[in-house]
Amino acid sequence: LQLNATLEHRVDERTQELTNTLNQLTAAQRELVRSEKMSALGAMVAGIAHELNTPIGNSLTVASTLQDHTNTFVAEMSKGLTRSRLDEFVSNTREGSGILLRSLQHAAELVSSFKQVAVDQTSVNKRVFRLKETLAEILLTMGPTLRKTTHAVECNIPDAITMYSYPGPFGQIVTNLINNALLHAFE
Repeated sequence: LQLNATLEHRVDERTQELTNTLNQLTAAQRELVRSEKMSALGAMVAGIAHELNTPIGNSLTVASTLQDHTNTFVAEMSKGLTRSRLDEFVSNTREGSGILLRSLQHAAELVSSFKQVAVDQTSVNKRVFRLKETLAEILLTMGPTLRKTTHAVECNIPDAITMYSYPGPFGQIVTNLINNALLHAFE
C-alpha cells in the first residue's frame, strides 16, 4: 500500500511537472507566433513606407514647384502679362497638376493594395480574387526585401485567372516560398 501510495504520489508529481512544462511550451509558442506576426507587420510597414515614399515625394516636389511658379506669376502680374507668359504658366500648371494627379493616384493604389494584403493576411476568408493582382500585391509588399538581393521574381500569369480560395494563406505560402528561396536556395 505504501509503495502504491508513493508511486501514485510520484505519478502525480510527474503529471504536474509535465502539465507545467506543456503550459510553458504553449505560452512560448503563442509568444513566438505573436513575435513572428509583429516582425512580419514591421517588414510590411517598412515596405509600405518605402513604396509610398516615391509618389508622395514626387507629389511634394511638384506641389512646391507649382507654388513657386504661381508666386512668380503673381509677382509678374503686377508688371503686366504677355500672352506667351500666360500660356507658359497655363502649360506648366497643366503639366504639374497632371504629374501630381498621377503620383497621388499611384499612392492611393499602393495604399489600397497594402490594405488588401493586410486584410487577407489577418483573415482566413474564402473569396474570389484575381491571381495575378493578388500575387502582384504580395510581391509589392516584398519589394524592400527583394531589392536587398540580386534576385528578381518574375510573374507570368494571364490576367483572366480568378480563384475562389483563401488569399491570406496563399499569400503566406508565396511569401514563405520566396523568403526560403532567398535564404536557402541561392548564394
